[in-house]
Amino acid sequence: MSYVIGALIALLLMGALAEMTIAHPTSGLFGAYAEFYIGPLAGFLVRYAYWSVVVFAVGTEVSAVAVFMKYWFANVPGWYWIIGFSAVLIGVIEYAFSMLNNRGDRCVYLARRGVRVWRAGVVRRRAEQLHGVRVGSFPTA
Repeated sequence: MSYVIGALIALLLMGALAEMTIAHPTSGLFGAYAEFYIGPLAGFLVRYAYWSVVVFAVGTEVSAVAVFMKYWFANVPGWYWIIGFSAVLIGVIEYAFSMLNNRGDRCVYLARRGVRVWRAGVVRRRAEQLHGVRVGSFPTA
């Protein structure tokens, strides 16, 4: 029953966020909406709370990884694992964001290129219809 209640709360929260996003499209999500609807202090506090939760969650996760790795590699100090996995985590996140950026650019390029090719085909077919002549790169006999 608790999962049903949690799912209902999440559904209502996402519905409220969707309505606010439609009414006031802006970046910043929770902090921006708290600032707009409640006040600047609320916006600051919400942003700061969100940042602190992310920092504490990541710190807890890499500390847990150090404890887990201590089980298999008992002679290696835990701080080696914390530094190593933090670097890997940061590297993976940076790589993922740069890959998304590159793929987004590539998708936009390919979409524009596709539109150009489609337009060229439409223009060529229209010229063939109007003039009765096949238009192309190479003459045909």
